[in-house]
Amino acid sequence: MPAAPHEDAALMAASQLVVPDTKDKNNKAGQSDTAHASSSATNALARSNLLRLETSELLQESFLHIHPTGDANNAHYEAKWAPSVRSYLTQVKEVIANLGEATLGPDVAKLASPGSKGGNVKEKGMEHVLTNSEGDGTRYRIPLLSDKFTKSVEASSASNPLTSWSFPFAGGNSLTVHPIGSLAHVGNAGLANRHANGNVVPVLDVAVLVNNKSNGEEGDAFVGGKDYLNHRYTDKRNILAVHIAKQISQKKHRSKIGAVHLTQMFGDSTKVGLMLTPPSDDGQQSDSSKKKSSKKKRKRESEENTKKGKKNKLRFRIRLVFGVKLEEDEKTSSKKSGDQKDISEDEYSTDSSDEETEVPTSWSSWIPRSRLLPNRSNNRSTSQSDTNNSSTPHYTNAIAEDLHFLSTTDLISSTLSTLTPNSSSSNVTPTSSFHEILLLLKVWALQRGLLRGHDSFTTTTLAVILCYLYRTKGIGRRMGAVQGFTAFMKFWSENDWLGEDSLSSANAGAGESMGASLSSAKAVKAHKMKKKSAFVIPSQGRNESQTIASCAQSRLYIEDVRGGSSNSHGDDTATIPKTLLECFKAAYTSPASNHSSSIANNSHVDSPILLDPSMTLNYLARLSPSFVRESRAEAYAALRCIHGHEMDGGSGTSAFHKLFLETNRFWTRYDAYVRVPLGVFPRIIVADGGSGSKKKRSGKASGGRGGESNTPSKVWGNDVNDLGYDESARRGIVEVLARALGDRAMAIRAFTCGNGDIQNDLSTKNINEMSNEDVATKAILDSDQCYTVPIRGS
Repeated sequence: MPAAPHEDAALMAASQLVVPDTKDKNNKAGQSDTAHASSSATNALARSNLLRLETSELLQESFLHIHPTGDANNAHYEAKWAPSVRSYLTQVKEVIANLGEATLGPDVAKLASPGSKGGNVKEKGMEHVLTNSEGDGTRYRIPLLSDKFTKSVEASSASNPLTSWSFPFAGGNSLTVHPIGSLAHVGNAGLANRHANGNVVPVLDVAVLVNNKSNGEEGDAFVGGKDYLNHRYTDKRNILAVHIAKQISQKKHRSKIGAVHLTQMFGDSTKVGLMLTPPSDDGQQSDSSKKKSSKKKRKRESEENTKKGKKNKLRFRIRLVFGVKLEEDEKTSSKKSGDQKDISEDEYSTDSSDEETEVPTSWSSWIPRSRLLPNRSNNRSTSQSDTNNSSTPHYTNAIAEDLHFLSTTDLISSTLSTLTPNSSSSNVTPTSSFHEILLLLKVWALQRGLLRGHDSFTTTTLAVILCYLYRTKGIGRRMGAVQGFTAFMKFWSENDWLGEDSLSSANAGAGESMGASLSSAKAVKAHKMKKKSAFVIPSQGRNESQTIASCAQSRLYIEDVRGGSSNSHGDDTATIPKTLLECFKAAYTSPASNHSSSIANNSHVDSPILLDPSMTLNYLARLSPSFVRESRAEAYAALRCIHGHEMDGGSGTSAFHKLFLETNRFWTRYDAYVRVPLGVFPRIIVADGGSGSKKKRSGKASGGRGGESNTPSKVWGNDVNDLGYDESARRGIVEVLARALGDRAMAIRAFTCGNGDIQNDLSTKNINEMSNEDVATKAILDSDQCYTVPIRGS
């Protein structure tokens, strides 16, 4: 950040001015109060103007633009290396489009043992892979958790080919590649250069969507039937990701594609993506020319490239995420938006009559619409009976995320289009207050390790919250960047996202009657649901209430309640939520609380709620309670800093420096770092002895990550089927420690990849020596490191 201009020296001096108390005894008290108020107002104005000038300089240096088509009129504001992004994406699309048809199965994800026949792993870096394993020693690159995979493993060991599991892949023609996220937003909202991006190169998200239309033959679709159950769709999507990774990383494509790594989306091991690193300029020549060149020539070229420095500098990475394409309903595509009374089970509708909408009026999906309701149980262990299934809102929401890649991008872009001037025929840089606020929020979150973690903010999460504030007039069109940033902090810090704020006051001084009324788990949950904040992003041209009233998903839930189908899930009729929004509150609320440690709790499903206009996706479902508490405290501290209140003993540091320049990661906020060996957890998992449980066979899937969905077990609670093994363990540890330490600990957080490389010490270990206990012990480098696994095709 360069120094402030000389002409602003007066503002800097005025912002730090302290008026001495020189009140004369003869002066009237009213005059002294007026003078003091006037000086305070002057200081506040100078401080706000200085913050505005400093943030404008930061924004000017941080914006990064990459136009999707590369028009000549827009070349003036985009990055110089933007053409290389477009050419690289074109090459990636061509390689993916030329993929052939194949029949996929678990064998695609197998990692051959070094001693097996023809199975020596020669890929560089593969000795560092952590995989789940079965009883026969077979290892896989990714976790496979579905019931069909387990049956296929048992069938292979019993030499029974009738239960083998496979599914068709129609080739590259069935795939469509779409830029999403900041790359596809109007004006590249949220895209920042290296210095404002945690000092790492930008990662551009691209969605690879499967066209799930069948050719009329039974079983030829990629997903269908009941694939939404028990991780079946998850396994199919991840196996497809590994197959595409092996194909595009073949030797014939390396000069175009570069390096390919398997990565985890949102720190979730069950959501596999591909990280593509483009080849350097000196790697563009063919293999034959490389063989012909002599050693001296290669040495001279490398020295020249070293001297040039920036010629081969890495500018960007591409992350491929996978999902299934939503198809616009053919029956309603020719109808007007107002004529949509007949909606089938597999259709979605926003019922919007506006000309400009962010999603198609009606679209269909492979998953029935009712299965996206938060009270459904879509991941069931073998011990659960059909009449006693717990709801799985987080598991269901993870499937909904894959359905809404494009609609979320369109939601943000449609909001931006109302704020950004039409620059199609002019040379105006397409930026607005939305772009500026989002970039300030991103820098603020990065400096605190609140971005890109397994349970923390993402750039998209921040953007959709801004969409809600703009559409509900929480942020006005004429507000500046600092005003909008302040409005966001106020919104995030003051709303009771978990329903816990009133519990502390109730326990502290509300009397014995209040404490007695919250002595049971049911009472605590009901109290939290009543106080919990939940919001729905309004559709274009409607307010929040109208969006909820006209939502097809909301009407479906009301019909479902009236039909009594919800009562089949073991709910008490008197406690069944009457509206879909109340149903979301019930699904994302548990009796857990820092202020009710005496109440037994076996679930950790608490999450904030912000729904998309179709009310099928909760954008904040991945945020853990501990993150919400910490981020709200940081937002409140930011408000105090903006308003000029003393922080850290009044060190005199400016608000701009504290908000955007000063690193405030976990090692500056916490007093102790405790290493919990994950290898202990399989030994403390206890079998669920419920009446509907079945005795588990001695087992190939027992203990370890691979048996998550098949083993009737629990870690600190009965939410493994919903949250997954890792997240259930993380949230369980935090709650157990909070109960044990009580008021002796102000905050407890699980260490996340948003604060650095969580497996940084694995590079020195052999795969046979590693265990689940290997976690980070080294220094944290930056906030964009994540777990990646190299992969190369033959």
